[in-house]
Amino acid sequence: MHVPKNSRAPVGFVALALAVLLITGCATVIPEVDTTPPRVELRISGEGVGSETMSNPPRESWTAPDETQYLDLLPGTEYRFTFTVSDSGGVARATLAFISDIEVVAVEPDDVIVDEGSLVTRLTQRGDRGDPRTALVISGRLLTPRLAPSQATSFTFEVESSDFGGRSGRDPNQTFMSVNTLISEL
Repeated sequence: MHVPKNSRAPVGFVALALAVLLITGCATVIPEVDTTPPRVELRISGEGVGSETMSNPPRESWTAPDETQYLDLLPGTEYRFTFTVSDSGGVARATLAFISDIEVVAVEPDDVIVDEGSLVTRLTQRGDRGDPRTALVISGRLLTPRLAPSQATSFTFEVESSDFGGRSGRDPNQTFMSVNTLISEL
């Protein structure tokens, strides 16, 4: 079968998709004691940024060297995102939050809870203690708001995650990450 050149998926995307399927498709055993917090990774791609990946570890706060925005996004532009939380002892919750001026165009998988508040939009996926997984992945597309030519909006992508805290569930480990972002014309 011949696939037209323009319809082939980029090799990096295919590798990422296979890795996600392998990670999320394998059952996990929740350990008796879990003291290791989850690892979080947020990838944003689109016009003006190419593809940027931020994670904790290594950093909890992603800012430029002068402590301002790390990402510069364009107004009225669609961006793809992939948010991954991984933990060998199972992931209990993954949450990505941002200003409600940003429109959620698409989100996967179907069990992601989209809470569009008046100020903040939260995308949350919950793990299942009865069928724990080593990773939860939320992906989709976001549309930045249109702005007047001299207008700019700054905000932060806020990431939160937790594991099951071992079999007792008394002390879940949490990981947080923030990514300072500016929406403006370049």
